[in-house]
Amino acid sequence: MKRSFAVFLTVIMLFVSLMPAQAFAETGKSLEEVLKSVKSKIDIPEDFTFNKNYDAYTQEDGKTIWYLTWNSKDDLKGSIWVSADDSGTIYSYDRYIPYNYSDRKKLPKVSRGDALESAESFIKKVNPVAAASVKLQDSSEPLSIDYNYYFTFYRVKNGVPLYENYISVTVDRDTGIVRNYYYNWNDDLSFPSTIKAITLEQAEKAYREKAGLKLVYKYSYDYENDEIKIFPAYVPVYGSTYSIDALTGELIQTGYYGRYAEEMGTADMAMKSTAEQAAEVNLSPEELEAAQEASGLISREDAEKTAREFEMLGLTEEYKLSNARLSRSWPNKDEFLWRLSFVKEARGDNDYRYASITLNAKTGEITNFYTSIPYDANAKAKYDEKDAKAAAEEFLKEFKPELFSQTEYDTASQDDVIIYAEESEKPLQYYVNYTRMVDGIPFTDNYLNIGYDAVNGKIYSFSMAWFDVEFPAVSQNVTSDKAYEVMFDELGLELQYKLCYEMQDSEKAYVPDYNNVKVKLVYALDTGKPWIFDPETGVVLDNDGEPYEEVKAVEYSDIDGHYAENEIRILAQYGIALDGDEFRPDESIKQVDFLKLLSKTLSDYYVPVSYKGTDKETETLYAYMIREGIIKEDEKDPDAVITREDGVKFIIRAMKYDKVAEIKGIYKSIFIDETEINPDLIGYVSIAQGLGIISGYGGKFNPKGELTRGQAAIIIYKYLQV
Repeated sequence: MKRSFAVFLTVIMLFVSLMPAQAFAETGKSLEEVLKSVKSKIDIPEDFTFNKNYDAYTQEDGKTIWYLTWNSKDDLKGSIWVSADDSGTIYSYDRYIPYNYSDRKKLPKVSRGDALESAESFIKKVNPVAAASVKLQDSSEPLSIDYNYYFTFYRVKNGVPLYENYISVTVDRDTGIVRNYYYNWNDDLSFPSTIKAITLEQAEKAYREKAGLKLVYKYSYDYENDEIKIFPAYVPVYGSTYSIDALTGELIQTGYYGRYAEEMGTADMAMKSTAEQAAEVNLSPEELEAAQEASGLISREDAEKTAREFEMLGLTEEYKLSNARLSRSWPNKDEFLWRLSFVKEARGDNDYRYASITLNAKTGEITNFYTSIPYDANAKAKYDEKDAKAAAEEFLKEFKPELFSQTEYDTASQDDVIIYAEESEKPLQYYVNYTRMVDGIPFTDNYLNIGYDAVNGKIYSFSMAWFDVEFPAVSQNVTSDKAYEVMFDELGLELQYKLCYEMQDSEKAYVPDYNNVKVKLVYALDTGKPWIFDPETGVVLDNDGEPYEEVKAVEYSDIDGHYAENEIRILAQYGIALDGDEFRPDESIKQVDFLKLLSKTLSDYYVPVSYKGTDKETETLYAYMIREGIIKEDEKDPDAVITREDGVKFIIRAMKYDKVAEIKGIYKSIFIDETEINPDLIGYVSIAQGLGIISGYGGKFNPKGELTRGQAAIIIYKYLQV
């Protein structure tokens, strides 16, 4: 997200520049005053010229935001974009510098420490008041060798963090120049005192009693084996949307997202959003014909006939088929689905109607349907949640009796989706959700969902997600008490400030009023780890149901004082490391370990997490390195100790210089033991020496000598500096 900010800012500024002039109000300050204020805080190079096509936009809160641009005269040094208000507060700064992009990774020329100093100096100059109220967000993760340095400084008051207010800074990895600055801040906030806050022990007790954990089934998708994995887990009942008020001990809402969104994650949401939104494989006409013949699928005409005969959809002759698509189902790819859309052309105001349906292409079973509701600003609800639930249950008992018998009404669902008309005090629509239950345990990713119109008392939509999978038995070796203990030990509640918004009716939806914000002192779960706990072992799990392993830079215990210490340590900071807490720098390196280190310097190399430490990891490694031309099939020997000339050979191939290195008769090694070098590798050694990747010792290269792990780190480090 950070890397895309420059693009985002560019788009925003382009949008603003295209807005009509009347959208901009008279400003309180002159352009001259604003420019002087901005230039007193930001260094604009002398050869940059100001773009007179500036904009000034007055927000709803009365604050005027100026959008200013400077361009280099020859376009070689890029551009600078700034947004600032009348008072001179800079909200964003973007320095575009044309890059000479390379597919090959290189080590940054500027250290992280120096980059951090640049970021902090920039903040102090641009906003000294905010600079005194922020703290660097620490990270133990390896640095990225691909990109610039990214720093986030969150707001702190009374020693308590407010993570929703922050400053982000991007620093160029090679020049130390600040590339981006973004100031996300709420002015005029009143912060509650921490003096009367309840203790951590009291907060933990309140969390157990008023928020709590629940035992659920979760799932992940194993893309390597193309299958769903089901696993049991303890998860927080309310995810991150609720916290404990630190002054009252009560449960309060501090987030405004669907309850299950936080605990599922983005990937899960994509997969949970019914079969219609699931991953699908579209087929060509020839493939469709073959599939229909082989599988006995119903025709498009029969699918349409089923849709038109389905009374709930209400398709009259006025509805025309607008789209029909046959695709594979998910996650059961042996099944096919017909997806049909219908449109009724408008003949007057609010007359346009839309309907859609999804059905099993083999059985004709309806799995999803929706029909649009005409908008009426004066609509009044005649029915309530009780009516919605009764209608849903009556429908499901007849429509999906077997599945419905395996579900339980989700009492929390109405808190997430409430739709109002402009003048209505009662919800106009309800979404009634029934969660799948397996041996008394909810599986929230499988459900039956009903959309109910409270104006006319009719059901207008149905959606479902239902996996045909085996559910593992749950051995609750870990009691809920133990689960709480693990949660508080591994994650813990943290005293935080949170922004809480008053709710308002807007555009028919009950949403936060972002102009009416208060600060609450709360105890909230730390977000550093997943909130998923194994009910059998008590360990924290990742979203795949595997024991969570914190991603952090490797630190070795056996390199202090070694001649390769610096190179080994820097490579490890960027994730170019070998497993374990010992590097064993004087030990000869095996071919597989050298290639592991080298692979981590390549831009597109990836090993699935499930492969780590297995034979599949080695197979994947060699398949990739052979494909990239770094090693040949007949050279594959994972446990062989590689020589110094072999190490050079792999490095030069990684640089794509091997074709040049193989030109005969143009190279002469400067090493006195040149005759010991494989004649086919003279060019490789010469290029490596010329680029400073190798230097030899006492005039000798010792080509047949075994390459140590420390020496391997040094030549890979030097290769990344070329």
